Amino acid sequence: HAKALCTHAIIQMQNGDTIARCMKMKIQTGHTCVQSAENSQMNKGLFTSEHGDWETPQDLIDDLKTVFTFDLDVCASRPNVCDNYYTKEDDGLIQEWNGLCWMNPPYGREISKWMHKARDTNTLALVPARTDTKWFHDCLDSIALVVFIKGRIKFVRNEKSAPAPFPSMFIKFGSMPNMDQMWKLESYGWRV
Repeated sequence: HAKALCTHAIIQMQNGDTIARCMKMKIQTGHTCVQSAENSQMNKGLFTSEHGDWETPQDLIDDLKTVFTFDLDVCASRPNVCDNYYTKEDDGLIQEWNGLCWMNPPYGREISKWMHKARDTNTLALVPARTDTKWFHDCLDSIALVVFIKGRIKFVRNEKSAPAPFPSMFIKFGSMPNMDQMWKLESYGWRV
C-alpha cells in the first residue's frame, strides 16, 4: 500500500510576500496536496503585506532603553519607545527625523521608502534580515552596524504576539554606537 508524501515549503517572493506551497510527490496513489497561507497552521498576517504594523515587543524596547536614549520613534502606533513619535496619520516619511531615532517600519512593500529615509539619519532600525533585497543593498553605504538577531522575535498586534516567520536584524544608520550600546546589540546576535 503506497502512501503519498507532501512536504510543505515557505517561499519568499521577490516582492516581499511570503506564501506557503506544497511540494507535491505522487507515489502510485496520485494524491496531491494544495496548501496556502489561508488554510495553513501559520499566522497569515505575518506572511502578507496586508498588516505590516506589528509592534516591537515591550521587553525588547525596555532592554534597549537601558543603553539607548531614543529621541523619536519614526513609525509608531503609541508611545512605547519614547514620548516623541510619529503615527501612521503623521506619516513619518514626510517628517523631519532629529536625534537618535527608533524605527520598526511596516514590513510590507513600503519598507524600502523607510529604509531610504533612514539612510541620512541617526537611526536604529529593526527590520527583516532580507539581505537579498534591493532596499538592503541600496542602504549598504549608509550602514554603521548590522546585528543579525538569533531566533525569532515575537511581534505584537492587537495585544496578541506571534513569532516572525523570518529572521530579523538591527541596522544602525549614522554614528557608530558606543561600546555599551554595541555590547547590548551584540547580546541579541552576531555583529557585522
